[in-house]
Order: sequence, then C-alpha cells, then structure tokens
Amino acid sequence: MASRREIREAAVQFLYCADMEDTPEKEVLYKTFWSIVLESDEKQLLKAKSKALIHLNQARSSRYSKLVEKVQETQAIIKTFSEALSLSDTFHQILDKENAWQVLIDRTTRYLKAESSSALEELEITLDEIFTTNHVLISLRKTFLQKIKDHPELSKKIEGTTAQITALQRVGERLLRIEEPELFPEQTDISHLRNSAEKMKQYREAVDLYVTGVLKKKEIVDKHIAEVVENFSPERIDPVDRSVLRLATYEILFEKDIPAAVSINEGIEIVKRFGSNESARFTNGILDKIAKNIEKN
Repeated sequence: MASRREIREAAVQFLYCADMEDTPEKEVLYKTFWSIVLESDEKQLLKAKSKALIHLNQARSSRYSKLVEKVQETQAIIKTFSEALSLSDTFHQILDKENAWQVLIDRTTRYLKAESSSALEELEITLDEIFTTNHVLISLRKTFLQKIKDHPELSKKIEGTTAQITALQRVGERLLRIEEPELFPEQTDISHLRNSAEKMKQYREAVDLYVTGVLKKKEIVDKHIAEVVENFSPERIDPVDRSVLRLATYEILFEKDIPAAVSINEGIEIVKRFGSNESARFTNGILDKIAKNIEKN
C-alpha cells in the first residue's frame, strides 16, 4: 500500500491538473492522470504477466504439438460420423484459435525482448488479444467436450485428441489467473501479480477518495481559506500552493482521525517539493490560522 505522503502528493497533482484552463471532462482527466502516475507500475505488471504467460505456455506447447499431430486423423474419423458434423465445425474453430494463440505467443516473446516504448505498447495489445482468444478457446473446448459425450463410439476413436483438448483447457483456465490475479487469492504462484495489481488498485482508490472529497467540498474549503487570506481569490494563489491548501484544509475539516498538526506538516513538506521558495512559509501560516479558527468554533 502506498504511504499517506504518496497518496497526498498524487491528490495534489490531480487537483493541480483539475484547476488548469481547458481541463477535459473529469473522467477523461482521471484516465490521463492515472496513465501517467501509474505508468511505471503498469509496465512492470505488464512484463510480469507476459513472463508468467510465456512460462505457462511451456506446459501448453507439448499438448498443442500432440494435438496438431492428430489433426488429419481426427478430421478423417469425425467425417465418418455424419451425425457429428457440428462437432467437426467446433474442432475446426478450436484449431484456428489454437494456431492464433501460438502466433500471439511468438509475438509476445519478441516484444518482451525488445524493451522499447513502442514494443511495450504492442505487448499490451498482444496480451489483451491473448486473453480474449483464451476466453473464446475455453468456450469452444467446453462445447467440444460436451458434444463428444453424445457420441460414445466416436469418443473412443479420438480419445487421444480429446485428452489433449482437455489438457489445453486446464492450461487455459490457469491463464485466467494471470489475467485477473486478484480473483484468485488462494493461488500462491501468482501472488506477485496479485500484490502488484492490488497495490495499484488501493493506491488509486485512496487518491480518488481524497480528490472526490475535496472537489465535493471545495466551496466549504475555499470559504475557510478565504477567512484567513486577505482579498482571497483562488486564482491569485499559486496553483500548487492552492492545491496543497485545499487538500490540507479538507483534511483538517473532515478527516477527524488525522491531527491538524499532521495535515499542516504534510502540506508543508509537499509544497516544499512542488512549490516555490516562499510556498512553505505561506502554506504554514495559512493552515495554522485555519486550524485555530476551526478549533475555536
């Protein structure tokens, strides 16, 4: 989980962006903001998922090869069963998607080695295609395995093919864990993926909670700032200072589990990092007055 300082800093950055002229709609701004803030973490998770996928494919390769070896024989046998034509169609669809999967795996390996920004972008697209292909394959294999039960004689003749499709289905189901590791808390082998995804999720939720709170209470927050700033007008205060003041004032007003002194000190530290030379003294004076006014009331 990100520290409270990291959460505050991200919230200040968002509030600063939200106050700029020609700011896009909030949802668009959120998407752009988080793509920048989480860029490094998302790249690391993307690479980790890709490596896990390539490792998982090692278990798939031999099963895929054995299935390919049986294609002609299986197709010939199925054709002798006129009542199983729909099974033949499903088998063809499985082969098409299994071949597509292999092409995507080769592409994943190539992009992962390249390491360039454009390669990482292509890697993300390819990974999404693999996950989509996997969902389609899981459905097709399930259909095939259900249909084959209606033809026990045919089932005996293509038993080897059915065994490979069953084995590939198990691999496909394991891939679901890589796609959404947070849905499989009991799986220790993907804990690094789950922890990374959960850390980003918690970080984003914590920052969004702050930002939403400040924006909803901005009128009240600005009123308290105006009470201690002579000739107050938000646009006259440096944008970074303004964002820090609003966040810290919001905390003092509404986050009762956080001592005012902590909010003030955190505000000062953040403004030292992002603000001007005079920002720390200015922020300290304003927040101290606001805290005292609130304490009196």
